[in-house]
Amino acid sequence: MNKKYIIILVLIVIITVMISVAQNYSSKDDRQVADTKEQPEGLLYYPPNLGMYENYTKDAKTYQSKLGFTFQYPTHLRIVDITDEFSPGRVAVIPTDSDEVYGVIVSVGLNDENMTPLEWLSGPDSGADMSKGYNKFDLDGQEAIVIEGGTWVVVNTPDNKYRLSIALLPGKDDQLLLTEMGIIIDSLRF
Repeated sequence: MNKKYIIILVLIVIITVMISVAQNYSSKDDRQVADTKEQPEGLLYYPPNLGMYENYTKDAKTYQSKLGFTFQYPTHLRIVDITDEFSPGRVAVIPTDSDEVYGVIVSVGLNDENMTPLEWLSGPDSGADMSKGYNKFDLDGQEAIVIEGGTWVVVNTPDNKYRLSIALLPGKDDQLLLTEMGIIIDSLRF
């Protein structure tokens, strides 16, 4: 039963990335990337260390990556490792009591081009739609970029060797784990 969920999750991620890439290439010439100093309307922002999630993290579990980063997640979620031969690490943080697959995907990519998160998101490999703006913020001493209404955050590890991409995977009827993603972002440590 768990293999079924993992396969569905991987397929959904692949389809979502393919759609984003197609949209990126179809409108690339018509858009400009805006370096916003103010938070764009409708864009969620995850300011770390403000204690916004203290009520949710009292009994939180901690995920420890083989690459050295950690984050907390609520007890109603579980970690599913979906690492494959193309990624140094990828986990899904999904509800424990749901037959539906939705949650937060934390992917680790090799930053062999030595790009900043903004350079990578603005490039052709990310598939990101930067036309709606973005916001920069500090995440455990690293510059992070949040886009797509707060549903996608990208940050490099302190040694710039890896890039973390943290994104929401919507469920049926567009269910999202926005608060849970905020907890992961707020507690991420390198």
